Amino acid sequence: LSLPFDRVVTHRPLISNWLSENVTLNLLAGNADFTPGSDDFILKSGREIERLADKATGGILVLCTSYEQIEALESQLNSERVLAQRKGQSVSALSNTYLSRYKKGQRPVWLATGAAWTGLDITDKSVPPEEDYAIQHLVILKLPFDQKDSHLKADYFHLISRCLSRLKQGIGRLVRRPGRLGMTITVLDGRLTSGKNGLSLMNRYLTNTYTTKLLSYKSVETDNARA
Repeated sequence: LSLPFDRVVTHRPLISNWLSENVTLNLLAGNADFTPGSDDFILKSGREIERLADKATGGILVLCTSYEQIEALESQLNSERVLAQRKGQSVSALSNTYLSRYKKGQRPVWLATGAAWTGLDITDKSVPPEEDYAIQHLVILKLPFDQKDSHLKADYFHLISRCLSRLKQGIGRLVRRPGRLGMTITVLDGRLTSGKNGLSLMNRYLTNTYTTKLLSYKSVETDNARA
């Protein structure tokens, strides 16, 4: 609507409780090291994903915005648990591979992009929902701004809205059935908590919807050192 931010009032979204209950949202406090484009972004993000993977009892889906990010993360993680999506690969076939690995107890980490943001429904329907950890952790590497519009400075509210819409779709890959437990969303893009770039509306939506834990850069490094 191209409205000034100071004229916009938002309300808690009207969604079914099971879409947000038992979900913890982890946000990284605004820090240059966790800003896409910084020299250490992939390195620091890889370490955080490793920390999650070490503690996970189920699978992890990492949503990226480019194949370049996937390649860089794959090299950084260097683990047999990693399933890296390639250009031209079928998301449906990869989801079957991922679920098969999960059922074998391999706790897979899938680095995905493209249609994975909107077209995945990975659940272990062979068990009750409280035992379904097919996707236990969802990691958003970078806020999904539309790259073809990223150069535009006009109508920034429209760009934020488009990004938030895609972000919601990505989060929808985590909660696919009521009754699931112990799910987390981790957004590694530090811009979301920086208080800059007009992202306050997006931050407000997420923190009003999910139980939120704000991680400092220091706490992430400390957890990694302990691991």
